[in-house]
Amino acid sequence: MTHKVFLANIDFTDLEYKSCKMEDGNFVVYLNYCNGKILRLIFFNVIQFSYKLGSSVSHIYEITAKNPILDEALSFWYVKVPSDHPYKLFQIIDIEDFPFIEVVAERAEVVKD
Repeated sequence: MTHKVFLANIDFTDLEYKSCKMEDGNFVVYLNYCNGKILRLIFFNVIQFSYKLGSSVSHIYEITAKNPILDEALSFWYVKVPSDHPYKLFQIIDIEDFPFIEVVAERAEVVKD
């Protein structure tokens, strides 16, 4: 599976999952630093997401290669999946290397509060 580290310039030390919500077709994930600062990850034009129990974040990956999770989301979204679709799979990985949040979206950005 081809992936790249999304937000490679972010220090994930002491970064923990706080909450998430859907808002106007976008999925927002709130992460807390131990110093009280909040990091918001905003995923735009989401067509699927899943959450499994997890808390401490070690990495966030952006996956553009063919994979079962992306394929499933695309098959629900399109009658015939185009080869040039804009969607990617984003995975938030915990300290045990488990993807506890997976989001299929067009793009993502980070906002430091």
